Amino acid sequence: MRTDPLGRTLVRTYDASDNLISQTDEDGNARSWTYDGQGRVLVETDPEGRATGNTYDALGNLVRVDDFEGGVTRHAYDGAGRRTSTTDPLGRITLFGYDASGNVVSITDPAGAVTSATYDAANRPVTTVDALGGTTTRVYDAAGRVVKIVDALGHSTTIAARVGR
Repeated sequence: MRTDPLGRTLVRTYDASDNLISQTDEDGNARSWTYDGQGRVLVETDPEGRATGNTYDALGNLVRVDDFEGGVTRHAYDGAGRRTSTTDPLGRITLFGYDASGNVVSITDPAGAVTSATYDAANRPVTTVDALGGTTTRVYDAAGRVVKIVDALGHSTTIAARVGR
């Protein structure tokens, strides 16, 4: 339980497996969750009592979400358990592509716009190219910390590590 400066409380309840099963916020809005034996959310109920259900495959991948409005979102996976596509309730498909290391290298939205990424030998993201062609670049130091980011507009941010960190 947490109380804010106005005296309102946030109350959370957990089950024996330490899964959050209910939460009532400072305004009295209650939300609840039910889980399967693996701790995956099966049903989430919002403050209006509307339920969203989740379905998982034998590998534990979320394959279907039934929303409270009757819409269904489906996810497909490859043999390595990586999500390859998402189909929304309107039938629009988003595709995901991977490199040999399993890093997401492309996301193609339903309109066909592509966001892509490259990674270094340590699988750290180096460049991201957004759907409009803007490139963001990250530079790392020898310890693997990001030391510089150059955004799609060419603005550079330098990040200095503090000694001892």
